[in-house]
Amino acid sequence: MPRCCGSRSRHGRRSRVGGKNASLGRCCAPLAAAGVRVPDGFATTADAFRAHVGANGLAAVTDEALAALHAGSATLQEAGAAIRRRFLDAAIPRFTAEAIRAAYRELAQRAGHADPAVAVRSSATAEDLPPPPLRASMRRSSMSAGGRAARGLPCLLRLAVDRPRDLLPGDAGLRARQVALSVGVQLMVRADTGASGVMFSLDTESGFPGLVAISAAWGLGETVVQGLVDPDRYAVFKTPLADAAKRPILDKVCGAKARKMIYASGGSARTALVATRRASARRSC
Repeated sequence: MPRCCGSRSRHGRRSRVGGKNASLGRCCAPLAAAGVRVPDGFATTADAFRAHVGANGLAAVTDEALAALHAGSATLQEAGAAIRRRFLDAAIPRFTAEAIRAAYRELAQRAGHADPAVAVRSSATAEDLPPPPLRASMRRSSMSAGGRAARGLPCLLRLAVDRPRDLLPGDAGLRARQVALSVGVQLMVRADTGASGVMFSLDTESGFPGLVAISAAWGLGETVVQGLVDPDRYAVFKTPLADAAKRPILDKVCGAKARKMIYASGGSARTALVATRRASARRSC
């Protein structure tokens, strides 16, 4: 359960904890030195995922589902559902479950909170390699508004195919079967009391690298990620950022932001979608 990725090579980190978690590990030290606070956390390894697959015979299950798909005896949805069901029913190896619980306790100790809320994302070992057999956006993610749910953290490794299109035909499907998953667990940021969003370091439409594209909304960022709201949009030109006398924002659009996601109070739901106050919706976040 690495807290960060250490001094391994970029490829070594990615093969151990996936592209997303490796990038987060590389961000921690330099960004902290620059005054940017990256939420603390830990990651399970690709080896833990492979141990989980091996202990439960899940490779054979995946092979059988893919064979049925390629033979035409099962649809994409049926193959995906079969794999997902077996992953969800599989038992986590005891040593892995104990390691996850210990890592969470250590994270709680560092945070100074007995039961901290965490955000959980998967990170595929090949998600950043062209052509990607699995895309990060297709993997499962979740947020824990109440840290008590972390007693069940071993369930985080019960990662299955979350969308049927993860099972690609032909060679791509066989490659996807070989991809391992890491799970990143980070302290939650209380964005439900403010705003959050998504930032890309290039223009997502043209690929132009000199532009930063930002989408943001009030509350937790899941509404932006899932497309549940019409967010604010910002286009920032990188070159003028170093000059305080210049204005780097090329374009700014205030979205409707009709709803926002906040922590839920009472009941089993951890988050809730509520209407945004009209004055806030009309204001850029």
